[in-house]
Amino acid sequence: FVVGIVSGGLPATMYGVFGIYLNVPGYVYGATGALCRLPWSFKMFLGALHDNVPVRGLRRSPYMALGWSVCGAALLALAAGGLPDPYWCADSDGHYVTTCDTPHSSHPACVPSVDSPRDIGGEAAAAPCNAAAAAGAGR
Repeated sequence: FVVGIVSGGLPATMYGVFGIYLNVPGYVYGATGALCRLPWSFKMFLGALHDNVPVRGLRRSPYMALGWSVCGAALLALAAGGLPDPYWCADSDGHYVTTCDTPHSSHPACVPSVDSPRDIGGEAAAAPCNAAAAAGAGR
C-alpha cells in the first residue's frame, strides 16, 4: 500500500502542483518527473551494495529501514514546508482567474498595466498574482 502511494500517488500530483498551481514551463515539469524516477535508475547498484555489504549480519532489512526512514523524513519536510502562493489569482468562488472575461473584468488581476492584459485568441489574459512564480517560470 505505501509503496503504491510513494511510487504512483506522489508522481500523479506533479501535474496539478507544477503544471496548474505554479504554472511552470514544460521543461521544469519534465525535470521533476525525471527526478522522481531517478532512484529507480540506481536500483542495480543499491542491490549490489546491500547484497555485498551486510549490516550486523543482515543484508536487506537495515537498508530498507534506512530507505523508508529517509522517505518518511522527506515527506514530513514537504508537508511541513507548505506551498508557495499560486501563479494565478483566485476569485471569490476559489476559481483561478486566467482570462479577463465579463465575470472577472473588475478583478485586480485584470486591471491594465504594462504587461497585462495580453490578447490570447480574442480574450485578454489576466496578470499573474505571484510575480515570483512568473519570474521563476521564465515569463
